[in-house]
Amino acid sequence: MYVKLGDFGFSKCVAPDAALTTFCGSPPYAAPELFVADSYTGPAVDLWALGVLLFYMVTGSLPFKADSLHKIKRLILSGDYRIPAYVSNDCQTLISGLLATNVERRYTVSQAKSSKWFSDIDWQHLMKHKDPTPDEIDDASARYLLKKWWDVDSYELDKALSEGPKNKLTGIYRILRSKGLQYKKDPTLPDQKYKNKRGRVKRNGSCSTGKNKPRPASVSHKELTTVDLRDQKSIKNGENSTRTCNIL
Repeated sequence: MYVKLGDFGFSKCVAPDAALTTFCGSPPYAAPELFVADSYTGPAVDLWALGVLLFYMVTGSLPFKADSLHKIKRLILSGDYRIPAYVSNDCQTLISGLLATNVERRYTVSQAKSSKWFSDIDWQHLMKHKDPTPDEIDDASARYLLKKWWDVDSYELDKALSEGPKNKLTGIYRILRSKGLQYKKDPTLPDQKYKNKRGRVKRNGSCSTGKNKPRPASVSHKELTTVDLRDQKSIKNGENSTRTCNIL
C-alpha cells in the first residue's frame, strides 16, 4: 500500500518555540487551542491533526463529527470522542496521547515515535530508505516525456514549477513523476514516430495533438475546505464561511 500525504498550503517555517497567530484550517482537524488561545505552537497543533488522521485511518470516520462548526468546536474543546473497541490498546493509547486537549500533556514527536504501537518500526531506516512507487519515474524521464509528447522545453516547465500546483503543467509533470511508467506503456499516447506531429500544452492546461485530438492528461485534485476558526458569526450561526484549496 502506498499512502501519499499532502496539503502544505498553509505551511510555514518557524523557530521551535515560536508562537503562531493564524487561526485557519479544516475544523474537524483543528486543535482546541486554535479556537480559544491568543497564540499557539505549530508542532502541538500538527500532532493533534495527526491524531485525527490516525483515528480516521484505523476507523474510517472522524473523531469529531457534527453538522455545524459550532458543534464541532464544542466536541473538540471537550475532547468528546469515542474510539471503537476493535482498535488495539496500543493504537488507542497513541490516539489518546495525540488528542490530549491539554497541550502540555499532548504527545510530542518523540513520544509518538516511541509508543508501543510503533515498537516494530525502525525510524532510522525509514529516514535513510525510500521505496519508489511501482510506476514512479525520475525528473529527467518526466522532462523527456513532456518534450517528446508535447514539445515542452525545460524553460517552460521550470517556469510552471515555480508557480506551484496552481499551474496545470505542474500538475501534469507531477502525475508523470508518480505514474510515468503507466503512461509510457499506454498505446493511446504518441510514440517516437509521431515526433513531428506533437501537440502543445495549452494555456488552460488541456492537451491536444497535432490533429487536435484530445489527450488524456487532465489533472485530478481533491477539494479541502478551510475556514477562519475565529469567525464568530459563522460559529454562532453554525455556518461555514469557507474558501476552497485545490490540492493535487
